Amino acid sequence: MVIYQSGDSGHGEPMKPNIFPSSLALAASLAAASCAPASSDSAPVSTPTPTPVQTSPRTTQQPVVQEVRYANYLDAPQTPGAWEYAQFDFGSQALYRSDPLNSFAFSCNRSAGQINFIRFVSGGAQRVMRIQTETTQRSLTAASTTASQNSVTARVSANDSLLDAMAITKGRFAVETEGLPTLYIPAWAEVSRVIEDCR
Repeated sequence: MVIYQSGDSGHGEPMKPNIFPSSLALAASLAAASCAPASSDSAPVSTPTPTPVQTSPRTTQQPVVQEVRYANYLDAPQTPGAWEYAQFDFGSQALYRSDPLNSFAFSCNRSAGQINFIRFVSGGAQRVMRIQTETTQRSLTAASTTASQNSVTARVSANDSLLDAMAITKGRFAVETEGLPTLYIPAWAEVSRVIEDCR
């Protein structure tokens, strides 16, 4: 999915977060040659059968992010940034722009009747996204899409009560995503506008 920022003209331009995906290149080169002249009267030497080595399966556990924990998320400082709103053919979108790993998109897919929560991350491995408001908290599954491998998206129905809780929460809501810093985002008017656009 391509994320946009609103310009002076009201039209969107693609946002290109400066994320440098870390990649591991696994290379192995095996070469073995054994040449020994065989004597015609020597008996064949038996070759021992190698014993299979049992390996542990690779895990996809998300890295642990070290950050301050608050008994009440409302005590946490607001994540620096600001909301930007834009309308598109598919619906509308509000982007809370911060640094690349701390940005959050709130997008309406009108034809599907869904609101998408989008976090930007290097590599789109599936992870849990937890939304917390003054009155509600919900854990959702966020995964990459075919359109973008540099973000994960969680979806809810446009009529989900979680959206109302996010719009009217006291001050801000929290977005906690595995392997990423928790965001504490103000519930400005842009959030309500996207919800209304989708209903």
